[in-house]
Amino acid sequence: MFLAIWMFIVPTVSDVTVVVRTEAGVELSSNLVSLSQEELVLMESGQRRSLPVPEVARLSFLAESIGSPSNTPGDFPQLETQVTLIDGTRFKAAEFESDGATSTFAIHDSFSIELPTNLIQNVQLAKLTDTQQARWQAICEKTASADIVGLLRPEGTLEPIEGMISAVTADAVRFKFSGQTIDVPRSKIGGIRTFTAQQASVSRVLAVVEDALGNRWPTTSVDWNEDQSSLAIKLPCDWSVAIPLSLTSTIDFQIGRSVYLTTITPLSRTSGLDLPFNQQVPGLLGVFAPHVYSYRAPDSRREVPSIRFDGTGTSVYRIPSGYRRLTGHVVLAPQSSQFIPCRAIVLLDNRPVWEAVLSTANTLNAVDVAVQAEQRLELHVESKSPLNIGDSVIWIGLKLEK
Repeated sequence: MFLAIWMFIVPTVSDVTVVVRTEAGVELSSNLVSLSQEELVLMESGQRRSLPVPEVARLSFLAESIGSPSNTPGDFPQLETQVTLIDGTRFKAAEFESDGATSTFAIHDSFSIELPTNLIQNVQLAKLTDTQQARWQAICEKTASADIVGLLRPEGTLEPIEGMISAVTADAVRFKFSGQTIDVPRSKIGGIRTFTAQQASVSRVLAVVEDALGNRWPTTSVDWNEDQSSLAIKLPCDWSVAIPLSLTSTIDFQIGRSVYLTTITPLSRTSGLDLPFNQQVPGLLGVFAPHVYSYRAPDSRREVPSIRFDGTGTSVYRIPSGYRRLTGHVVLAPQSSQFIPCRAIVLLDNRPVWEAVLSTANTLNAVDVAVQAEQRLELHVESKSPLNIGDSVIWIGLKLEK
């Protein structure tokens, strides 16, 4: 239950101040009149000015003009429940309950959403260790034929159990397996994976809306006018969400013109782990291979979709048509003051085109590489550890840009 209570005031059109950055690099500070997927209407010196959305790069709301003490993510409570929808949308919530058919997420006192459970891919309920997180990622990536509950074992492992989830309350998950129904305490569950035969929508993303809690909402349409207290958006899975204007931080229209590499399924992933025995270990690749990771800088609450390597490894992709550059950062992120230097390499069609020796911890190295459609893109990390494992290397926010 949220303890923080804010007083929100529904602003009038003359009060809503935004900072607009255009694709040409021009910044405008004006009052917002209306917004749709076609145009942005501003009020400047008593005159209306319209901008086509394709000419807008970013729209930022000034906190004091939308009735919020702050719309900066760092000024709000930490949210623990992490939700992933079937279209790839990810957000965090404070509370989560479900009757089986419908699920409700309370994100803030003034912001909650209700949606069909079959639109949910998974919900992470607990803070996991790095090993548990990698295991959970592997569970979420595999093909499922039933609901899955990830049980937290006393020895620190995460064990998947298949069955059917019929309800989720504040205290327990009602779960049926092997012919019996039990209520599993939520304190013993790392996460749940829901089974659905419904296919995810592939609707084009227009923009990404960031709320004051740090959530980033991909949207295929956006709508607001002076009579509304909420920003109306539609997710790629064709579900509508109303974000209170007082909790709206920014709208990034450039996201619709680029794509995170994490949204592209790898052609292959390998781990350089060299175990001192000759046998296959079930789930080993899911634990040690490169995997999707939510990176957050120490001074920020915003999480950036990233790819994490734990020692030597590779992750290979095929460049889709329409994209010309790969941009982002890579960082050595050791768990202690002692670490092993690594080498990060970007290869195109098996040819190295960018590399950096990562010998200083937590130092960002910018990545900017020209790419072409259908090229074979490989991210490669080399470690000097005898077993090819060691310190974490994180490729932060890699994006393909048009």
